[in-house]
Parts: sequence; C-alpha cells; structure tokens
Amino acid sequence: MEEIYDSELFTSRYDKDTNCAVLIVKEQVESEQYRTPLMNVAEVIRKHTSTDLIIDRSGITEVNENDRKWVSRVFLPALEKAGCKRVFMVMSEDENDDDFPCSIISSKFALVKVSSVDEALEKIMHEKNSGPSPEILSMTKKQALEYMGLPSDANDYLIDEKFWQLSKRYRKENDPESEQKLNDLSAAYDIATGRRDQRAKAEKIREKKKKFLGKTSDEWKNYFSYSWYKYLIGIIILVSAINIGYNMFIKPKTDSGIVSIGHFILEGDYYETLLTEKMDYKNPYVNCVDYVVPNDQGEVNGAYSEQMATACFYCYPNVVVFDIETYPYYYEHLIDMSDIYEKLRAELSPEAFSKITPVYCSEVDYMEYLNAYNIKMGMEDSVVEDLSEYSSEQIMIGLMVRDEDFYRRLGYQNCWPKTAPSLVFTIYDQTRDMAASEEMILLIFSDLA
Repeated sequence: MEEIYDSELFTSRYDKDTNCAVLIVKEQVESEQYRTPLMNVAEVIRKHTSTDLIIDRSGITEVNENDRKWVSRVFLPALEKAGCKRVFMVMSEDENDDDFPCSIISSKFALVKVSSVDEALEKIMHEKNSGPSPEILSMTKKQALEYMGLPSDANDYLIDEKFWQLSKRYRKENDPESEQKLNDLSAAYDIATGRRDQRAKAEKIREKKKKFLGKTSDEWKNYFSYSWYKYLIGIIILVSAINIGYNMFIKPKTDSGIVSIGHFILEGDYYETLLTEKMDYKNPYVNCVDYVVPNDQGEVNGAYSEQMATACFYCYPNVVVFDIETYPYYYEHLIDMSDIYEKLRAELSPEAFSKITPVYCSEVDYMEYLNAYNIKMGMEDSVVEDLSEYSSEQIMIGLMVRDEDFYRRLGYQNCWPKTAPSLVFTIYDQTRDMAASEEMILLIFSDLA
C-alpha cells in the first residue's frame, strides 16, 4: 500500500497489489471538499497507468446539482483521459443503476457493483491471479493490436472503442471461458495502449535513481504534496502545547483585564497604560475582537471571531467595551450599571457627564435578539417561541459614549460603514474585583473632556 491521503472526510489511496485507485468518502461533503479527492484518484490512475477505480461513497446521502454537473463535465473526462476503464461502485441492494452517479459512470466506463471495497479488491486480485495467457503477456504492441482486430496504426480512440465493445460482450457471460477471454483482452489492451511498456520504462528509470528510505526524490515530493497538512497539524499542536504550558506554568497570572468586542479595531496602549501606571497592575490582559453581529449593512464575521470573543471571558475581565450593535447579545454576562452611572454624575463635570447615555436591555429583548440570530444561522430548533416567562424589565447594562474625539483618544477605529462610532462600557458579571472594575470605569471616563 502506498500514496495514502487520509482525512476525516475521505481516504484516497493507490493499491499496489491490484494496481488500482481506491476512494472512500466518509462524510457528507460539498464543492472543493468533494472535488479534491476525485481529482486525486484521477491523478493516481494516470501516474500508475491503472485502469480500475474503486469508489465507496456510502457516506454520502445527496450530491448538490453543481457538484453533479462538475462530475459529468470535469471529473469523468479527466478520469477517462487518465486511462480508467472500469469503476467498481460499492452499492447496497436497494440502489440501482439509474441513481447518481452510476447513471453517468456507466455511459463511459465498465461499471461493476460490489458490496464492499474488499470485495472489489478480491475480484481484481482474482483476475490478476487467474491471469492472462502467457502468450498474451509476451506480445508486442503490434501483436496486441492484431489480437484486438485493429490495424498497427490504430489511435487511442479506436483502441478504447474496441476494448469497450469486446469487454461488454465477454461480461455478459458468467463462465470461466469468458472470464479468461476478458483477462486476455485486458492484458492485450494494456500492451496495445503502451501502458505496459511505459511502466517497464518508468521502473527502469526508477531503479537508476537515488533513493532515501526506499523512495526517490519525486516520490517524496508526491508524498509530501498529499501529507504536508499532517506535519503542519503536528507543528501547530506542538506550538499550542508549548504556549499552553507557558501560560499555565511559567507566565504570570493576569491580574486585571479590559476586553473590547465589536466591529472596531483597537490600536495603541491606552488601556495598558491605565492599568499599569495608574492602577499599578503588573500583568493586565487587554484584547480586542473585531466581532460582527447580524446586520443589514453587508458586514460579515471572520472565521473564528465568535470563538475568540467567547475566549476573552475566560480571563474574567473587569471591564468589557462593546459598540451599540453588539452589547445586547451579551446581556446575560453584564451587571446593572445604575450605581456607577450615579457615581459618574457626582464625579464628572456636567459637560462630560452629558456625553454619557445609559443603554438598557431586558430578558425579553435579549431572547428576541437570540431568536433572530438563530433564525439567521439556520438554527430554527433553538428558537424560543414562548417568551412569557422572561422579564420585560429594562436594566441599565451599559454606558454609551458617541464622542468621536474620545473614541479616537482611546485608540478605536470604527468598521461599521453606516453606523456612527459608539462605545458601550460595562462590567463583566464574574469580574474578579468589583471595586477595581468600578475604578477602571471612573478613570476611563475621567478622560471624557
């Protein structure tokens, strides 16, 4: 066995004993996930001048229309050009030849239905062991063409057509004589197309090449072209393990935190300076995640933004900063800011305090936001229909500032194309130190000129 390409979705490999390609699709896949393994087996067949392909697609329940068209227009011609003549399809008894993909495969290749990959390999091995007649194997290309009833100058198209016609005739009869004729025909076809001589020539060239651990440089290149991701995963795991070990056992524990979650970018060191110089913290945690909530402005999230936003709460931050679009989605993690709002009234000048706007949310509001989000994400099963048990009491969960000078002074850049800059300050409900969290809010707002 060699040239194995294995993933959670599919396995494709070259079986040296039977000189065939094997494709096993494990899970439902689409588009590039679906197309990559198919083109890989076509390349394996071309490289090894194979004629047989075994497909086990029992893990797929449906193929979308675009992928069906791609199979017909791209993959099957590529498979035919690579030299494939026969496809073994793993099928259950209730499936029939009219189902996709049998209907289109049978129009170009000899289709053999089997119950498992092992059965297909056994069939091919049996053919190989029973083998063609010695006189066939010793034929020259010219003799093979004569055996098939073709002129010495027959092109590939004529050879393929003749093989197709003769093989159909022999497959209709299920007896040892017809099986032997089919074996002889397959061997003659292999010689007539020049594939036997190509393999012999390639093997001679390979024998002369330098090898390292049993593989030539080209074979190692091919191996790494299909296996590089495994080494990348190994490196990522190693780096992650080192990072986790450093953070768990070596790096000092964070002693404070301010995180920003919204469709903005935070630059500069305003918060680090505030926490280290004004509040004497030694190892503060400051982070910003550009997180886009459902919107009608055409803005979309990054691949892992939601997970990164959730991870920010693992350090139990003191203060959390949102934009006006984002804060309601975190209602359950925030506290009532009414007392702090009154403290700011007493601490700030009337001009500065006038720039602060309380923002409210209720349990019912929060659930409606979640329902709308679940519907947009196609998770209708998570929608809560009856909201009667949730409170409609409006809670002041944040303090909003829209002052653009203050926004820039703190280091933010707004990413919403149609929404004006806004910052909503609040305190995480599991903050490690409530008094320190309130002090951070007061110090930040003291810069609101």
